[in-house]
Amino acid sequence: MSQEDIDRLNGLLSNLGSQFNENIQIPYIYFDDSAITGKSYNSENILTVTRSTSTGANFAAALDKAIEFYGKYGYKKNRKQNNIVIYTAGNVAPTSVENSFGEALANAIEKANTLKSNGCKIYTLNVNNAANSGSEIAAINTTLNYNDINTVMELLSSDYDNVNVDSNGVVKGYSKASSDYYRTPKSNDYTALYTDILQNTMTGTENAKCSVSGGCEAEFGRECITITATIAATTTTEKPTPTVLISTDGSCGSVNGAQCLAAQCCNSGHCENMYDYTGTDDYNQNVLLLLDNSSVNMNEEQIGKLNQLLANLGSQFNEDIEIPYVLFNDAATSYRSYTSENILTVRSVTSTGANFASGLQKAIEFFTRYGKKKNGKENVVVIYSAGNIVQTSSESSFGVGLANAIEKANTLKESGVKIYTLNVNDSAQAGSTIAVPGKSISKRDINTVMELLSSDYTGVVVKSNGIIEDYTKSGSGYYRTPETNDYTALYTDILQATVTGVKNTQCEASNGCEFGFGPCEGINVITTTTTTTKPTITTTTTITITTTSTISSVETPSEIRCGEGIGSCPEGQCCSKDGYCGTTESYCYSSLGCQQDYGANCKCGENGGECDDGLCCSGSGYCGITRSFCYASLGCQADYGLCKFYK
Repeated sequence: MSQEDIDRLNGLLSNLGSQFNENIQIPYIYFDDSAITGKSYNSENILTVTRSTSTGANFAAALDKAIEFYGKYGYKKNRKQNNIVIYTAGNVAPTSVENSFGEALANAIEKANTLKSNGCKIYTLNVNNAANSGSEIAAINTTLNYNDINTVMELLSSDYDNVNVDSNGVVKGYSKASSDYYRTPKSNDYTALYTDILQNTMTGTENAKCSVSGGCEAEFGRECITITATIAATTTTEKPTPTVLISTDGSCGSVNGAQCLAAQCCNSGHCENMYDYTGTDDYNQNVLLLLDNSSVNMNEEQIGKLNQLLANLGSQFNEDIEIPYVLFNDAATSYRSYTSENILTVRSVTSTGANFASGLQKAIEFFTRYGKKKNGKENVVVIYSAGNIVQTSSESSFGVGLANAIEKANTLKESGVKIYTLNVNDSAQAGSTIAVPGKSISKRDINTVMELLSSDYTGVVVKSNGIIEDYTKSGSGYYRTPETNDYTALYTDILQATVTGVKNTQCEASNGCEFGFGPCEGINVITTTTTTTKPTITTTTTITITTTSTISSVETPSEIRCGEGIGSCPEGQCCSKDGYCGTTESYCYSSLGCQQDYGANCKCGENGGECDDGLCCSGSGYCGITRSFCYASLGCQADYGLCKFYK
């Protein structure tokens, strides 16, 4: 930003602020080598930006601050559309902690993707002389550099979704989603970049002096309006208030007086899911649910709300999506999974403790065998509870139980696992100030405990007497508590990041989406003399067809030879360790050396033993690699082979 660019920016900020009364706050974030926390200005305290000396332009840092901001304010509080306007006269530039332009760009794209997946709209306004919105952007597999300003600004904006750029600056993928979110000046009047955004953001009254009858000179201003007098009755419609009820039966809108769940919009009085995940049969990241079902923490009402969340989650997927989970109370169960065809119903278990450490230990074991180790995708743990750590009979105090849980959480974080803690206890409040190092904490310090378990903090050290020795603040938004009775809002953005969905056109304003009862795509159109042309959104649905093959096993004795260099057994016969075909235990048990590659499926399980590496043990006790063998919901036995919780 040159001084001339800074001066023009200050002119825009002054023009913007002067149009509001003193009660309107305009939030903003500065960024250069780093970014400041969100602040605000108003008409009585106009913001003046000063130019700073820097070596980089850290877009990622600013976007991260935006994520933090909207993690606490905006739609989360008032259910209104979140928008970000990025203003610059340049491009992403690496800072001293980033090795290259490619790395800086990849970091910024990652943050922008997070915001977009949470429903935030991003406008990029660039006043650089080389910037030209509407230019053709770089093709996929192109390596970008600092000069590719138009491609970078387009990909950061809401003109594009599903953007993937690696740390070398290579564009791996994107989807065109809209237009006009990237803007460059057409004249020296930079306020023109922002006018329609302002009009959509605030409800204004037309100035009579801008009508022909009021003396407007048509050739020396943007628009004059010819007003035709009409006498008509005036009807006042009250907007929904923040106390509107959350729909429990799928009915919504002004007619039904109910608001939809966080991931739903309201159309024609019915709640519609904003995204359709039924065409997706794989995860973008590996998620494991750790669910507290202890009687000391979870009452029947809280268990009921948890089951509603699990049902809502499962119902959005097709039957090929497995949702792994672990239950914990005094101890933890082995990991299991459920699907849309077999929805999980959790029941409270009478217990004296809530053993978070045992649940986290199961997560360690799970991700040692599955997830990123197999598919290279990020591992995520979501802990759901309505209470705090409660020591078990094997732990002498709350401090011991806490120290054990922190140790397990640290192990997961150090291996790259992200941990979310969702707590629905009435005293739980995300964003609260946590206890400082040196303080001894107790069961009452629920917010401190949940924050330290989550990925908001790393390097956590807590002694067995409950005294905090150290921690490092490393993130935000990983500890969450409900703002309303809609608990699904705690999980919506995690779901959107976990699987790729297709936008539901019923959530577009042009197709009848009703504002105020759930999010809507597009502009809330109020009767006016101005005609607005709405962009057309093209949605592509990809359907993946999975073919399943099953090999039947028929017992027919034989002494035919088999194995490497010899060949396979006849259909239905197993190949023994010694290279003979047959159907009895000595031929077919994995534990006795059955050769899977040269005969029928080897037997496994409590009697048959463990399958060879890379094979799953089905519920009926046979080794294989297809869906019927490997899906946990279909009985896959994790103790005797792999189970494909994730592809």
